Order: sequence, then structure tokens, then C-alpha cells
Amino acid sequence: MNFKERLLAFLKYLGIGQTKFEEKTNLGRASISKIKDGMSAPNLAKISETYPELSIEWLITGSGNMLKNISDSAQVSEPQGSYGNNDIISLLREQITDLKLAISKKDIEIGCLNQEIGHLKGLLAANSIELVKGGTDTDDKGTTKLAGNKSPAIKK
Repeated sequence: MNFKERLLAFLKYLGIGQTKFEEKTNLGRASISKIKDGMSAPNLAKISETYPELSIEWLITGSGNMLKNISDSAQVSEPQGSYGNNDIISLLREQITDLKLAISKKDIEIGCLNQEIGHLKGLLAANSIELVKGGTDTDDKGTTKLAGNKSPAIKK
């Protein structure tokens, strides 16, 4: 599930629609409809303040449970001021760092795969040359076949 799907699952759990949720959290009209990949930290803070039982970590990442356990809810329901916003921002910064690291690892993996593709293309080219030198027949469709072999070996 993506961010929007998780948020809609929470609304279903609450038994309320998008408009009612937007009103209770003081989000703009059609905010949920406009969601693509996530939500701003101030809007997440509004949701967290209105629904302290909702795990913001689950909402953002999908990790863990949708609802916090009772002791977590009790801690979150205490007055927070800007404390809640800082926590959300810290969580988002950690996720950005993790995502940058994952991207770097994927870039390295892509580089290695590109090298392997280049190597395999070289082997394929070398083997194609050997097949042509080793005696082949060409049928009327231009397909090169090994002498006496009915399966295509090389397309011209």
C-alpha cells in the first residue's frame, strides 16, 4: 500500500469519509484527493494531533501497525507544542537519508549490471564471429544456420 491507500484504510477504520476527516484535521478541501506520494510535515502534525492513536510512522512508511499501543497514545495525547512537528521532521529526514543510501546502492548495482551486459555482449559478438567462420549455411530468409543444423544461429 502507498501513503494514500494507508490513509484511506485509516479512514475506513474510523468509519468516516474524506471530507469529514479533512474538516476534523483542518486540512484543505480535497487534500486527500490530491495526495500523490505523501504529505507535508505540517499536515502530518495536524493529523497526529487530531488522531494520536494513528501511527505516523505506519502512515508514512507502512512499517509497524496502523494504531499505536495504549501507552504510546497516552504519551502522544499530552500537550506537545512544536515537539510533534520536530519529531515528524526528524523521521522524514531519517527516511530521506535511508532513501539516498538505497539509491546509491542501486546506482552501484546498475553500474555492475551494465558492466556485465557489456561483457556478455562482447562474448556474444565473439561467438557470432566464430559461428560465421566455422562453416554455416544461409537459408532464403537470411537466417544463418550451422551446417547441418535446422535451428537458427544468427540473424543477418
